[in-house]
Amino acid sequence: MTDLSIARPAQPTLAYGLAGLFGLFTGVCAVFAGSVTLFDWHDEATQARWPVTSAVVDRAEIIAAARGKQNGGSLWNLRTRVHYEVGGVTRTATLTSRTVFSETDAAKLQAAEEQQPRGSRIDIRYDPSRENRAVVASAELSPDRTRTDRILLAGFAIASVGFLALAKYLRARAARAPPSANGAQHARLALGIATAALGLAMTGPAIVAAVQTGKFTGESLMAVLFGLIFVFPGVLICLPPQYTGAKNLLGALTITGLAIVFDWVAFGPGERQFSGSINGVGFVPGELMGRAAFGVFAIILDVCVVMMWIGQCRRMFGAGGAGPGIFDD
Repeated sequence: MTDLSIARPAQPTLAYGLAGLFGLFTGVCAVFAGSVTLFDWHDEATQARWPVTSAVVDRAEIIAAARGKQNGGSLWNLRTRVHYEVGGVTRTATLTSRTVFSETDAAKLQAAEEQQPRGSRIDIRYDPSRENRAVVASAELSPDRTRTDRILLAGFAIASVGFLALAKYLRARAARAPPSANGAQHARLALGIATAALGLAMTGPAIVAAVQTGKFTGESLMAVLFGLIFVFPGVLICLPPQYTGAKNLLGALTITGLAIVFDWVAFGPGERQFSGSINGVGFVPGELMGRAAFGVFAIILDVCVVMMWIGQCRRMFGAGGAGPGIFDD
């Protein structure tokens, strides 16, 4: 008897699988942000108990920096170089205010700078156990790291709950959905082409810029690699289901590229600056926090990459070298 049943397409699995993956990813981010929040809260509580003394201002200046091409605008903070005496010993320290993102708050920092001319005195809190470590005593100017941490924690937690709920909904809908026709295949092809085109649009300018300057820097290499992270999945989505070997290879290449980018951000040379905003509320995580956050996921991705390539090698070079080829059914 002829079997007229039509198998359900595996395409919905990709949708709720990706949503679940992002849910787990942001969930781990939320756990990490919660740990950092507790650490910074303890640090600020400890600083609040430090002794207060009067320090002499050597220099005060407003430091302005661009927030990047994507975010636009600027951010400002006030840095004050002071010296003070503890037990008859002169110490020096550089005090950094909280970072602000609006011109209104920047004007307040400007007013605070004008109130700190050379030779004036300000109150500071100093660490009795570590020389030359101090913070500004004014609550209005002191960095509020826990505020930034709470914003990140809330954002990651909400994103995690949302992605996991979306994954659950998509999975339930996929289970109830009737078999799809050729429309789903055309939509998959269009999505794959658009994703690959986006990656090529990132990779192309980076290669052209490197050729024009005559040198291929680490930033150029990362730009090319970041574009390939979109090209590989785009090609993967376009391939027919029977090309399982090629799909596995492209998946391994995608995760490998993502792991390299995370490794470079977390452990690469040079200074790292992290900034962002949520609904107009700006935040600037410290370099250590940013590197640590990327480092956690870099290690996780590195482990996944090793496992994926071990599996890939076993499939390609299995027992007796007779493993399936890349384009085998």
